Amino acid sequence: MSRSGLAVLAAFALQLGSLSTGPSSSAAAQSPFPQAYLDAENGKKAYLAAVPQDSLKKMSAVDTLVAIEEIKLIALRYARCITQKDWQCLKNDVFAADFYYLDGPARVHGWAGFMDDMKSSGCYDRVFCRVTVSGQEIELASPTLARGISTADFTFASMGGNFPVTGKEVVGPGEESHTPTYYYRTYTKVDGKWRLKTNDHISFDLRRTSEAHVKYRESAFVGADGSLPPTH
Repeated sequence: MSRSGLAVLAAFALQLGSLSTGPSSSAAAQSPFPQAYLDAENGKKAYLAAVPQDSLKKMSAVDTLVAIEEIKLIALRYARCITQKDWQCLKNDVFAADFYYLDGPARVHGWAGFMDDMKSSGCYDRVFCRVTVSGQEIELASPTLARGISTADFTFASMGGNFPVTGKEVVGPGEESHTPTYYYRTYTKVDGKWRLKTNDHISFDLRRTSEAHVKYRESAFVGADGSLPPTH
């Protein structure tokens, strides 16, 4: 949508009193959690700590809507890049430099740490990993910080072929699993671009079902330029 179109939408929303960026201003810069709790690095806590700050008041309605739309693209791009095994896309267009993923002992840091996790689980090469995002809730905390909840579903399936099996794959040979979940995330704006900063879903997975699977088409991994990823 163009900025002029967003301006019209913002003006209409303000007239209705329905444009909201999160909790009321009385909660701005105030967190209901002790600082020691927030200091313990944790994806869920990072989400809870991203409450509106006073600087949010400086944003116009149009700037707020533009930011929300830009952040929505990050979540969609995350899903596409993993599905197509476009790992450079995650590095260059999705993750912040200080990104971290999951909670507890499974937590990984940065793009390199995420790649280690993808290689161990098999998603890097020998497991088909499809991530879909069907809905997003975005709340701005400041002009450079936001949080969001994404409704998502992912499918894991063994690809077979000549890839070596380590036993650490997220699915076994000939298996396929489906998991509906929610991603709890925070986003940061760096050098004028929004990036994914923290990401957790394991705590919110609803269920996982497994079954025998059918063969996936090679074209599932074809990028926009028509080439297969180098790991395929």
